[in-house]
Amino acid sequence: MAVLQPIDISPLKASYNASSGTFEYAPTKGKVKEQVPFIYFDNGDAWFEANRYASAKLDQLDVSHKTVRSNMGHLKHYASWLEDTGMDWRHFPTKKRDRCIFLYRGHLIRLRDTNQLAPSTTAARMTAVVAFYRWCFSER
Repeated sequence: MAVLQPIDISPLKASYNASSGTFEYAPTKGKVKEQVPFIYFDNGDAWFEANRYASAKLDQLDVSHKTVRSNMGHLKHYASWLEDTGMDWRHFPTKKRDRCIFLYRGHLIRLRDTNQLAPSTTAARMTAVVAFYRWCFSER
């Protein structure tokens, strides 16, 4: 099951060290982003795209930290479902009914219909997932 872990992000400056052939990172002056909610899969890998989405949302002036935490909680649920089904979040075959986002929607509807999830939570989770995909599409 995926986990949501708050982390602090400090701005760094990368410089290339020609003698060792490596990059070195040094702290720079800038605002530290505190308690940014990051998603990690069960195997310990970070969900890079979702975490970048959270960081980008926190850079927007009109988005509150509470909203970002809530949306990332919904994306964590989606990440857990992806792990349980063994599906990749980029799984978008030609047939619409086989796409991960449509299968997840069906999963949410089943949870709602069996009273395991409130209708408002169902809508909020789907809204958060769709917003994430729209952001990914706009970033390509």
